[in-house]
Amino acid sequence: HGNANKPSYVALCQNEDGKARDSIERICNTLHHSSRNSRPCATESFVRFYSPEIAQHLIDQCGQYSQNKRLPQFVKNLDSSCLEVVIDALIAGDGTTAKNAPGENRKIFGRRLITTSPQLASDFQEIAFKAGYVTKISTRKARGLNGYRNKKAMSIITKKTSM
Repeated sequence: HGNANKPSYVALCQNEDGKARDSIERICNTLHHSSRNSRPCATESFVRFYSPEIAQHLIDQCGQYSQNKRLPQFVKNLDSSCLEVVIDALIAGDGTTAKNAPGENRKIFGRRLITTSPQLASDFQEIAFKAGYVTKISTRKARGLNGYRNKKAMSIITKKTSM
């Protein structure tokens, strides 16, 4: 983030009670200790750290702002065991996992990534397919900031294929 011409910080959004919040804070603190950057700033909804170099690198590789996010090509080229790690990390940050209701015996394996970026949904679908999952992308309207209606893309992993 920062201004469009010279980004100066990275904000990683995750509520304080979010599944990935501890990992995000550890990463930011590690980056702080391994550089001359200022101490990370944590709020209820995000952790921010200042590093113009890392901010620009992430924009170049992954896009700027949530609706323009994407996975870098090198990530999409990883082997399936590494793609599993990426999938787990994306789900931990911006996803959900379906669970059976109490008393249900069905074996449901349903995980999904929820994003406003159609490109990230497509990239997620690509890596999930490469890792052996059956996938589907759907969209829905959702209330966004300032009352706007944003399109949400959901890339859904329904089950693992037998390989």
